[in-house]
Amino acid sequence: MKKIYIISLLLISLSFKYSYANNTNKFSKNKITNQIGTSLTYVYNISNPYLNGEENTISSVFAFSQSKYFELSAYINIYYLFNIYNDNTYFKKTTSNYLYGEIGTRVSIADIIGYDIRYGIFDGLYFGYNFMYDSNALLQHYFGLGINLKIPIFSYIKIDWYARFNQKYYDRSNNEISGYLLDISYELPIYKFKVGIDISYSARFKYIFDAKKNIIAYDTDNSIQWHNDIKIGYQGFYLIYSYIYNKNFMELNTPKTNNSEQRAGIYYIYNF
Repeated sequence: MKKIYIISLLLISLSFKYSYANNTNKFSKNKITNQIGTSLTYVYNISNPYLNGEENTISSVFAFSQSKYFELSAYINIYYLFNIYNDNTYFKKTTSNYLYGEIGTRVSIADIIGYDIRYGIFDGLYFGYNFMYDSNALLQHYFGLGINLKIPIFSYIKIDWYARFNQKYYDRSNNEISGYLLDISYELPIYKFKVGIDISYSARFKYIFDAKKNIIAYDTDNSIQWHNDIKIGYQGFYLIYSYIYNKNFMELNTPKTNNSEQRAGIYYIYNF
């Protein structure tokens, strides 16, 4: 078990948040780009009915790769990292800390067929797959199509349209397709100083709809999560403030799943 603890600590030291690198579209499609990083975030008023406490600390383990043909990303979040609101730590057998992660890939259809289908603002068509999981009872698979848009004022715009298969979803709609996801990611540069400091705004909008309703309290067939980030960076180091708008988070209509989160954090990203 000691080896597992040591490995976990090393992974925490290489942590990074998925949305910042997974949504990057600044690299040439003709070369491979790899990223790792480290981050620590403090969350106010968390929006999840299965977590305890109003505040939270999060660290993430991240890996990202982009080449001509595909993008691949993976991360895992460790909540209650410093055990402020829990009686048990993650590094004990009787754990009460919460883990959440995603693995996703997008494959370029144009590069596979060898034909350039980009035209005007349309900048690419992709097959996409995403896998989500947590340490309680969540195993979800998303699959569908994605497009990239090229609009001058944006660093990138990505739009994905996925069907969702719930392998496990807290005993709701298990082992069946339940709902669809519209996932929109974009970034706007705000200002870059001559000394190298840059300020930017990025966002990820996720809309789940047409989900199957179950006979449980407060169940709905839709949800919205809109994650907004303001970042100040210098040579790979970033300070970030996040505002997350939630409506029926996890397709549940409760006060805790409709409140908005605020987050503050710091991270470092390394490209190789």
